Amino acid sequence: MSFPLQDDYWVQVRDFLKALVQPLDAILAPNEFMEFFPGNYSYNVTYRLRSSHFEYVLFHKAMLAEIEPPFGLEVLRTFQPIFANEVFVVFAKQLPETLPPLPGVHLQPLLDQFVAVATQQRGLVKRPQYAVTMTTYNRPECLRRSLPQVLKLGAPVLIVDDASKPENAAENQRLADFHQVPLIRIPQNRGLPNAMNVGISYWLADPEIDWISYFQDDVDVHPDLFHILETIQDATERPILTGRDAAEHPTFATGNLAGHNVLFKRSMPGPHLHAHRDYWTGVIPIPTPYLGAPKPDGGKPGQGADEDWWITSWSPQSIAKQGKYGVCVPGLVRCFQLTEEGSTWNNLGVRREDEPPIVEPH
Repeated sequence: MSFPLQDDYWVQVRDFLKALVQPLDAILAPNEFMEFFPGNYSYNVTYRLRSSHFEYVLFHKAMLAEIEPPFGLEVLRTFQPIFANEVFVVFAKQLPETLPPLPGVHLQPLLDQFVAVATQQRGLVKRPQYAVTMTTYNRPECLRRSLPQVLKLGAPVLIVDDASKPENAAENQRLADFHQVPLIRIPQNRGLPNAMNVGISYWLADPEIDWISYFQDDVDVHPDLFHILETIQDATERPILTGRDAAEHPTFATGNLAGHNVLFKRSMPGPHLHAHRDYWTGVIPIPTPYLGAPKPDGGKPGQGADEDWWITSWSPQSIAKQGKYGVCVPGLVRCFQLTEEGSTWNNLGVRREDEPPIVEPH
């Protein structure tokens, strides 16, 4: 699409932006502005990116239907209008100095449209949409116990089999078929981080999924896990949670959220991790120090797959690197496979000899 140079309204707003912004500043505007501003994003991305990603948002009054309503309303709440003509209104995250006041006659039609959208939105309460990824490797007896419990959570489930031996793979597939759950079998054993990348990305492809819970195959799960986490989770402030405590992941503070006792941590254990889709996007792909199932001699002495540390602490986008805490609601998830023979790493490490039964936190 070429820029409409014969349209005075488009040229006015282009010249205004040229005098104010750098070419690579993040701008939301019709795609035609890409010709002059490589940092421009089309309206089509508003289902995916939040307003905080942008420095400037340019609304075309006749194209508001192309913008996701929650995005537009967020801009009105958090940005400031800095330019308006008969066709466009420009909003800025930070108010530039020495700008003349906006003509209200050009701004008001946009505000009227968004008031109508806000009124409609208040009548629509969207419940969060959940999905589950489970990984398994050569432990069909574990999957047989854990899968029915996870299915009781009421969310769609995907199993990723990291190239189990043929007899174990066949049993995993039989279990998946019996419970009518899709199973992806990786053709070669590539390790837990890769299996998680495959399983989490499967659900990220669906923009309707808001929160993804990851489970390993040796867990008991509280049937109200999602109902409890829903009262605590927050896409911005508390985007990653777990229902299992672990001694190797220190607690830095305790508290009570929505009537539930919680632990605040800078790292959390891998058997269960529950995160908003935006958080998962920030930490995927999860790297791996070596291919294959966890093994004590895979890399440096004692080095595991380290997927939990990457997700919660080591990734540049992790909750720890954001200066915040992950939230643990203990007692919602427990590991039942605590013997050395049942560990795919063949190393108990700091695993507890026993874990308490599932209890509802309070």
